Amino acid sequence: MASLNQASYLKMMHWQANIAAECFAQTGQITVIVQDNHPIHTSKQVKEYWCDWQDKGLYLFQLPNYSSPMNLIETLVTSTQDP
Repeated sequence: MASLNQASYLKMMHWQANIAAECFAQTGQITVIVQDNHPIHTSKQVKEYWCDWQDKGLYLFQLPNYSSPMNLIETLVTSTQDP
């Protein structure tokens, strides 16, 4: 399986933006992609396209950085462990 690199990510996102633009033009509905904070997702080159993608109706929702205190299961596991 090929790994995702910045060039393939941008190609995929431009493709998604074009699909989102068609959907937005036909229905007025935006498309939202949820992604983590992988360096490819937040690189300077990728960020340059965010406004263009939004103009096409494609919005990106960046998940916050992982924080174990915000994860309920982490709190439960920690509180049930013996000292």
